[in-house]
Amino acid sequence: MHTNSMPKDNSTTLVIFGATGNLYSDKLAKALFLLFEDNKLPKDFKVLAFARKDMSSDDFRALTKESILKRGEVDRNKLEEFVQYIEYFKGELLEERDFVKLKDYLRDSSPAQKTGQILLHVATPSVLYQKIFENIKEANFKEIDGIKILIEKPFGKDEAEAMLLEKILTEVFEKENIFHIDHYLAKETALNILTSQDKDLSEPIEKIKVTFNESNVVGSRGDSYDEVGAFRDVGQNHVLEILALVIIKKLGINTGDIQKNRLEVLETLHIDKQKTPTKAQYGGYLLHPGVSSHSKTETFFRVFLKSNKEDLSMIEIELEGGKGLVDMKSDITPTTVCAEIYFKNKEKVEFKIQPVPGTVYESYTRVYTDAFLGNQNVFVSIEEVIAEWEITDEVFKAWEDVPLKTYSQGSKPEEIN
Repeated sequence: MHTNSMPKDNSTTLVIFGATGNLYSDKLAKALFLLFEDNKLPKDFKVLAFARKDMSSDDFRALTKESILKRGEVDRNKLEEFVQYIEYFKGELLEERDFVKLKDYLRDSSPAQKTGQILLHVATPSVLYQKIFENIKEANFKEIDGIKILIEKPFGKDEAEAMLLEKILTEVFEKENIFHIDHYLAKETALNILTSQDKDLSEPIEKIKVTFNESNVVGSRGDSYDEVGAFRDVGQNHVLEILALVIIKKLGINTGDIQKNRLEVLETLHIDKQKTPTKAQYGGYLLHPGVSSHSKTETFFRVFLKSNKEDLSMIEIELEGGKGLVDMKSDITPTTVCAEIYFKNKEKVEFKIQPVPGTVYESYTRVYTDAFLGNQNVFVSIEEVIAEWEITDEVFKAWEDVPLKTYSQGSKPEEIN
């Protein structure tokens, strides 16, 4: 686990929008508990769970305990102590008046307003971002000094929307207080790409392949996933950022300003027009609740990039990712994220990002710790986000004349062509 020490006089209120959703129950609750258990939360810490469901704080605490216990046995006394830091705030994400009530509560009731910091974590489907940001703006959250915001990916659906969303945010928040989350950048296995001494990339490289393959299907995420698709879900962010780290290591340009380094790499990338990209959808996807019966949303992608940087121009770059692939009995268990580097001398180096034992929640412990401390290194700059959308917009343009293929659940990636 990340070990940065936390200033104990830094009282903090963390507001989680969409706190009854999957992200909180699957990852955030356990990550916060681990920080509490390891004595790494700020003094006078409070979680304020904002959601629309009609429940009390005690109801939500029970929900939190259930979510944490589902992911392994813990010290029950510690767990009971932890949930006392949590309160529930009933509110509609689309209603400005509920944001006004929240702002007034934070201003008048939160100890963090006078002695520490307030963080807003937007853990909702991305299609709600614009309305949430507008409500934050209209409710005049700007009057809360030093307020911070954490936003999940994908940020927008294309470059134009990302720029619009950022414009709204910068009318409320200082740039250094806007944290764009890519939790894969906070994984030790990703951070190790730059620091590993045992993997030398100095030899001539023929191909770099970054893979994000999952055996699980969309399931109950149908309504939000259908608006996004596989490439926006993991390609536009996780896969491109991992690729950028590999290229930084190859070029030896790790200067310390990691956001700037990643941006310099991303800005050199574009679609390889000499290769045909693949988009596909697994059979049965249309049957998930919330998915349009006529949906053309891809659940699998394979795209090829080139770099216009002279040192990289001859390297083939392949990005691949999808859901509903080979089952958990295989070597994809259930999510395999890796970067493979193929050298011209026929040797190969692999960086395995996931699965790695014991790393399920550590990325969000790092996300929260660094956000509390104001450290932007494991977050993505808006300039990186825009560069990623420029590449993504090229991908979708290249797909315009490519038919959507169908594959059976449990297929191997190489069977989808």
